[in-house]
Amino acid sequence: MIAIANKRPVHLLVDKGYDTDAFRAGVDDTGVPFCIPPKSTRKAKIRWNRGIYRGLNRIERMIGHLKINRVVAVPYHKLLSPHFEALRLATFNKCLRRALLRLTSNLQLIRKQCKTSKLFESSRNAEAKDKIN
Repeated sequence: MIAIANKRPVHLLVDKGYDTDAFRAGVDDTGVPFCIPPKSTRKAKIRWNRGIYRGLNRIERMIGHLKINRVVAVPYHKLLSPHFEALRLATFNKCLRRALLRLTSNLQLIRKQCKTSKLFESSRNAEAKDKIN
């Protein structure tokens, strides 16, 4: 898996199913840092980074999204390059949607804070007084 990558991976993230001494030794020989949570049946305590392991969940959700949108499921092209371009486009679309959702939620939060602030109220009262006069 590591041998076919173009770039050296930053971390290798795998599930508990790969928690064997032989697999850990094989990955350790490659020099790539790995994050494998220990199985519940393991006798010895093994330290692992939960923060890094959460990245696996994000990757799996992204692949699930691409499968739902039929980007990964069936490559309709004979060549792989259009398939990879479709993957890139779908991934970009997903990331753009997430960024827009964050932006709109931040704007809504700012609007709520402005409405509740005293500064906004004082300017509102001044406008109301101007309308009366």
